[in-house]
Amino acid sequence: MESPVESAAMGDRAQVWVVTGMSGAGKATALAALARHGVETVDNLPAALLDAFIGLPRGRAAAVVVDARDADGLRTLERVPGASVLFLDARDEVLMRRLSESTHPHPVADAGSVPAALAAEREVLGSLRSIADVVVDTSDLAPADLARRVVEVVEPPGAEDGRAAVVCTVSSFGFKFGPPVEADWVVDARFLRNPFWEPELRPLTGLDTAVHDFVWDQPAAREFVDRLAALLTWTLERATDAGRTRLHLAVGCTGGRHRSVVLATEIGPAMTARPGRGGSFTAEILAELTPHTPPLPCCRAAMVEGMSLAGDGEPGEVVSTRLSAARAALKALHDNQVAAHVEHRASPRRTTYRVALAEGAGAPTPSDRLCCARSRLRGAFLAAGTVSRPDGPPHLEILCRSEAAAEVLVSELARFGIAGAPLPRRGRWLVAVRAAEAVGSALSTIGAQTGRLRFEDGRVVRELRAGVNRRLNAETANLRRTVGAGVEQLEAIAALRADEERWQKLPPALREAATLRERHPQDTLDRLARRAACSRSAMADRLRRLVATAALVA
Repeated sequence: MESPVESAAMGDRAQVWVVTGMSGAGKATALAALARHGVETVDNLPAALLDAFIGLPRGRAAAVVVDARDADGLRTLERVPGASVLFLDARDEVLMRRLSESTHPHPVADAGSVPAALAAEREVLGSLRSIADVVVDTSDLAPADLARRVVEVVEPPGAEDGRAAVVCTVSSFGFKFGPPVEADWVVDARFLRNPFWEPELRPLTGLDTAVHDFVWDQPAAREFVDRLAALLTWTLERATDAGRTRLHLAVGCTGGRHRSVVLATEIGPAMTARPGRGGSFTAEILAELTPHTPPLPCCRAAMVEGMSLAGDGEPGEVVSTRLSAARAALKALHDNQVAAHVEHRASPRRTTYRVALAEGAGAPTPSDRLCCARSRLRGAFLAAGTVSRPDGPPHLEILCRSEAAAEVLVSELARFGIAGAPLPRRGRWLVAVRAAEAVGSALSTIGAQTGRLRFEDGRVVRELRAGVNRRLNAETANLRRTVGAGVEQLEAIAALRADEERWQKLPPALREAATLRERHPQDTLDRLARRAACSRSAMADRLRRLVATAALVA
């Protein structure tokens, strides 16, 4: 299934969208999804009022549904200036099944049977379909998938990858008054010590420093907030995928004035501070790179060429699973005066976007200069690159369409002194950069300077942590060996003392060492040597001889 997502006329995002299509194709689902994402929505607007609606001043995106319910007005509608048209369609057998499950009458039911009504509706909507900027076939899309797809196309402010962030409300309450009826989650904080029983804290609330410190100094309070923030973060991510927009968490204690207030005020900062809460590091790099297009025509052409080396396309074709990469390629082509559009390909497993050039369109040829090499690597990362978190093992990878494409990118990296390697993985090829210094240099080369600084900060922390861990492991191993040797020495001394005749035959220096070890079992070799007024090596030798003698006795 293919449908155009953007055309050359859509280089600047339109503020008004006309949503239309066949009955049963999902217009109501699309309109509800846009409304949840902050888009101004109007349903069933007469076609005669379209021009007036489009001309209204507005500070946010708007979507208006115009369909076959206004059949007379649509028959003469040939264009919609100032707006983009989104047309939802589906196969006739799918539409008939959906209509059989609906209680709404078909807008052209007078045509007779359902197949006849669908044919008549297609005739009425023919002019709108012919001028549509976007056509989405919803035959194989679930409602949640359709909602995400429509938001991806319209891209209202604040939307990211077609999803709106879930608004999480945290409140406090008292169990003696009952939990709030609108709460989705209710958690109990009454296991903590109650400030109410402290006379000086009783008249205060959880917003006062004294009460906050009383509650927050309890280790259970901190652990509770950390565990709850982790679970809540995980849940919000899944709720976003499911299309939910709100979640209300209510924290309760006995009266709702002390413990619950402190925990409610700490949950938000705990969630914000969780690693990865703001999205993956790759997403941060893409967000830094996407808004900026290379200034020179040759560099713009090189960036598009780099995108064609990555991803799933054929040679010279840009195909990516990232809508942001497709838009970046489209903008670069438009800036080079090349007519192009983006085609959307949907499948049950994933969605891809293909940048298609208009027939006969030509493009500037990239040069072999370093500036074009940078843009080529930048485009490849935008299309199919990933990078590890700053606090994790360093690696940067770019998925390529072929071994030859991977070799090209490796050679481009080598021009900047960056060591990369082409590697096969699951029938595909990728370029891998593993060394921490090389990953940082690669980020700087593609223009992600802020990302480079973040990565270097993480690199310093990672190396410091690794050094501390190495030293700690070494000290732990030494301590384990020392404890083991001490236990072995004490067992040997006990065995020798059990044989009085053998004990008396020991040299005085060995008997002295044994006595000191028994009296001071936790002393180090240095301390035992000082007590015996001998060297450290001499004391170690005496203790070894004691163990060897006990082994002979055994």
